[in-house]
Amino acid sequence: MTGFEVREENNPLHAIETARKFKPDVVFLDILMPELDGGTLAAQFKDDRALGKTPIVFFDSDPREGARPIYGATGNYYEFLTKPASRQQLVDCIQRCFNAVSLLAYLPRYRSEYSDPNTPTTYRGNRQHTRR
Repeated sequence: MTGFEVREENNPLHAIETARKFKPDVVFLDILMPELDGGTLAAQFKDDRALGKTPIVFFDSDPREGARPIYGATGNYYEFLTKPASRQQLVDCIQRCFNAVSLLAYLPRYRSEYSDPNTPTTYRGNRQHTRR
């Protein structure tokens, strides 16, 4: 794809190490992978100091009904894309991730000024949900 530098890692056990070297702007993960599932790997990305705020796209052949982008309270962004995807769908998804990163830069300040830090909060799309 023109304008994007893409790196591929086929072994999920090496994904974090490869990403640390490459410093990606967006990470695409399959849900079902050998040795490690996408959700577990996403959690490892979230817990990594260098990669924790990197947007993650779950790229899977199993369409998720109602799967929408999720803004995590800790500054994470997750997107869902169904295989096969067109080039335009990939570009649009990457652009949404870039837009989310810009938005997420403001969320920690918003949370500290306007909400109880002990109340878990998640962000989905343009709406904020607070669990009580």
